[in-house]
Amino acid sequence: MCAARDIPQPAQIGDKQYHDLLSETILNLTLATKGRTLVLFTSHRSLREVYQRLKEEYENNDICLLGHELDGSRNRLVEQFMEGKRTVLFGSSSFWEGVDIPGDSLSSVIIVKLPFMPPNQPVLESRIQRIARQGGNGFQDYQIPQAVIKFKQGFGRLIRDQQDRGVVVVLDSRLIEKRYGLKFFNSLPLAEHFRGNREQIIAKVKSWLV
Repeated sequence: MCAARDIPQPAQIGDKQYHDLLSETILNLTLATKGRTLVLFTSHRSLREVYQRLKEEYENNDICLLGHELDGSRNRLVEQFMEGKRTVLFGSSSFWEGVDIPGDSLSSVIIVKLPFMPPNQPVLESRIQRIARQGGNGFQDYQIPQAVIKFKQGFGRLIRDQQDRGVVVVLDSRLIEKRYGLKFFNSLPLAEHFRGNREQIIAKVKSWLV
């Protein structure tokens, strides 16, 4: 597992620059793996932004790009992914769990952002308010544990049996910078992981998958 430390949050650099940087990073990572990658997004808007930037680039590199709700339903996209050899699949929330792609078809999972629920979601707002009335902290007591569960589910898309091998790359610097990042690390069955900038991670992925 690799964690990137040099990708700022959208609020820090602006939406366009963030998606430009994200697209460049995802492209270089997936070229290193020759496709065979599931990219997990928390926002369908971000998925579309990156998809639009990279569709032609992938075609020029003989890699098939599949986007959730852009190229078909979840089940159909998973079938297409497993049939292809140089394929990248962009998935949104429903792809974080219940997707099984064993074997060499999937060698890499890229987690774009930690899977926190949108703060303006009515159900989340009501839960946080109830926790606050009871003297708790909605973020610490509910949002972080829920995000950790989904993070583990996303991580689990890669290794489906004992013969599987591959790499998970997390492109959210909060995993390293925030104190709560330890909760995400500690939830995984990892003896070690690698932290670095984008160039270092791409080099690490290339050497690992040789």
